Amino acid sequence: MKIENKKILHTDILIIGGGTAGCYAALTIREKSDYSIIIAEKANIKRSGCLAAGVNAINAYIVKDRKPEDYVDYAKKDADGIVREDLLMTMSEGLNRVTDKMEKLGLVILKDENGEYVGFDLDLAAEVCTRNGWELVKKPINWDSKDMELNTEVISCIWNGFTMQGREDKYTWSEAYVDNSQVIVVKKDSGIATYADLAGKIVAVQADSSALAALTENEDGSNAENIALAESFKQMVEVPDYNTAFLNLEAGAVEAIAMDIGVAQYQISQRGDEFVILDGTIASETYGIGFKLGNTELRDAVQKTLDEMAADGTFAKIAEKWGLSEAVCLGK
Repeated sequence: MKIENKKILHTDILIIGGGTAGCYAALTIREKSDYSIIIAEKANIKRSGCLAAGVNAINAYIVKDRKPEDYVDYAKKDADGIVREDLLMTMSEGLNRVTDKMEKLGLVILKDENGEYVGFDLDLAAEVCTRNGWELVKKPINWDSKDMELNTEVISCIWNGFTMQGREDKYTWSEAYVDNSQVIVVKKDSGIATYADLAGKIVAVQADSSALAALTENEDGSNAENIALAESFKQMVEVPDYNTAFLNLEAGAVEAIAMDIGVAQYQISQRGDEFVILDGTIASETYGIGFKLGNTELRDAVQKTLDEMAADGTFAKIAEKWGLSEAVCLGK
């Protein structure tokens, strides 16, 4: 293969990978020296290399009432015991310091007034545990190891915006509680009223999102309609986050956004009535709680409590708190 337009870059230090370790290493080096640094990431920086792309994907931190030794134990199990415990302990003792620093640099990690990590799923889980007299243990995990964590009972369930489609036979599932369908958002005065009107338009989509997959993937041939829709666009622009997408839509740089319905509803609620969601969906996707295959006892207990919360209005109140009233589907 012949490489055209070759460019030679000079640097004191080359870091391979724009993930958490690579980015933090670069920050630390620059704080302590004047060395020049280049971070090399294998894919487009807009959608690869977690922290480099601005994604809050720090999975390693010590939550309230836990200590570094707990993380060492977790990591040992994750690596089947093949670890240097002394080095792991040293690293574990600095996890929260690193997380705190990344937050101060602008990485958004949702917390309450007491500094505890929060979110829609965590609020639901906390209420379920309270009603059953259970202790809620918030367990950050390596996503690639989620099945091992679940099957070895290091965790009791996966409750984190967990998509059911494509995984139906791998877990014992709760009922779907969030409809995360993919939709199109446009400006109210854009003149775009149907999907057909998107022909010749510039459409924004978040990198590595379900909407992007819905518009580009067609391995089994069942997604031809969406592929044809995407091909009708003048251009499909990938953006790192939805805030950028809406800024571009406001400025006229793009004419539509393909995105999750829940996020769309929340963004529109925060930005006034300037935007609308087109009728129809690109793809349907639902979230459920995944339990170890065969663990119907725990699933049934959690589902019973969720149904009670839906009946007495608690579920709806939590959804409203997080701007997800229109996205939830439990009890509807």
